Amino acid sequence: MKKLRVFLALELMRSVRKQISAFVERITPQVDGVKWVGCDYLHLTLKFFGEVDELDIPEICQSVKRSVAGHPPIKVRCLGVGAFPSLSRARTIWVGVSEASADSVIVLQSNVDADLNEIGFRSENRRFQPHVTLGRVRDGQHRQRIHDLLVEQSDTDFGSSLVESVTLFSSELTKVGPEYTVLARFPL
Repeated sequence: MKKLRVFLALELMRSVRKQISAFVERITPQVDGVKWVGCDYLHLTLKFFGEVDELDIPEICQSVKRSVAGHPPIKVRCLGVGAFPSLSRARTIWVGVSEASADSVIVLQSNVDADLNEIGFRSENRRFQPHVTLGRVRDGQHRQRIHDLLVEQSDTDFGSSLVESVTLFSSELTKVGPEYTVLARFPL
């Protein structure tokens, strides 16, 4: 059986991804030790499955299709920057989502997650927090600089993106980074 590394995401409009990428380009010279996400790979993950059997993809697709049916398109406003697990111990740097956008995304994610749980894909234990991953901190040497920069930029507005579908991707890890392939799109 072939295994695929799979995740479900909301794709952002190119204009918003370009604004986020321009921000990354501005701050990159000020911060070392971060592996940044390329413009074409910026997205808002709803669910990361990890490795799944290729034969499970049709069942996943049916579940997601049922979950999103009747859900209206979402206007996602990308606002602010932060880090997981915290600003002072940054391991993942992210762009946030405005409160109004977050509510709609959380409802959608919750519906999808509940339906996927019914077919055997467990929900995460931690609370879902909508975000777009910008980069991963490779070492702790520059944490103070990252903290200071994120505090300075905490209210940056990257614009809004109308999201009209949910996308199921496969991700293949390569030496130069991940390569994404669209497996299916589900209209909202």
